[in-house]
Amino acid sequence: MKRPKLNRKQRQLRLGLPPLVNRISELLEAPPALPMLDSQSVARRRECYLRLREASYRLVNEKVLPAYLGDAIEFAGSSLGMLDGKVLSLQTQDESAVLMDHAIFNYRVEGRNIVERYGEAHGEELTSLERKWLVGAEQSRHTLVLIAEAIPGLGMTAHDVFWDEQLLIVDLNFSRSKVVGLTLATRLIPVDDYYITSGAALPIVSHHAFLEIGAYLQRTRLELEKIKDLPPGRATLLEAFIIRTLLDEQSSERVRYVDP
Repeated sequence: MKRPKLNRKQRQLRLGLPPLVNRISELLEAPPALPMLDSQSVARRRECYLRLREASYRLVNEKVLPAYLGDAIEFAGSSLGMLDGKVLSLQTQDESAVLMDHAIFNYRVEGRNIVERYGEAHGEELTSLERKWLVGAEQSRHTLVLIAEAIPGLGMTAHDVFWDEQLLIVDLNFSRSKVVGLTLATRLIPVDDYYITSGAALPIVSHHAFLEIGAYLQRTRLELEKIKDLPPGRATLLEAFIIRTLLDEQSSERVRYVDP
């Protein structure tokens, strides 16, 4: 993506700021890069999304979690600062979703997370829709996305801040929410020519949070351009820091859905 040129005043204002903050500022100024979809394209993707979401919900909650959760919850609770001794301390339903998401995708045994282990053991038993979700989930990534435009009844176009890509994200809840211009920390799952979220998004609602995350990247010497190539262990540490930072700011209470 071609970066917009900065004038002298803009360059002076950005001196000393973490590269993450500068990239967010640049993306806010950049025009939307993806064309809007026509009504037929919206309807087709919406139908596919609804079928896939229903299948994935059953797969995760009725098959994957009962078989493989085990110690993953304690791991996730400790990683995200949600444990009070041995007791989980959750403030909202969204925090529960974040906890489960972190457990499913980051608790690893012999280098493989729960999704990968389930696929290896039960891949031949899956329906076509379950297999589609699982393949995407194995390629998923936790990242920051800046919402560019809402697509009513479908989702949104967005910029992936870490991967520096333009995305189409299908998510009916966010299509009904006031999120344009907002940056979300979420897990993206690739499906066909679009992405879905894992259902555990947290908004970044303060400049302070951007500064904290940017300072962490600098402190741990993580360049934005290299985040996509992080090994799983370091990617998990970055994800956990982002989530803890946002939970400290009560981000899980900040998104409110509006009626369609």
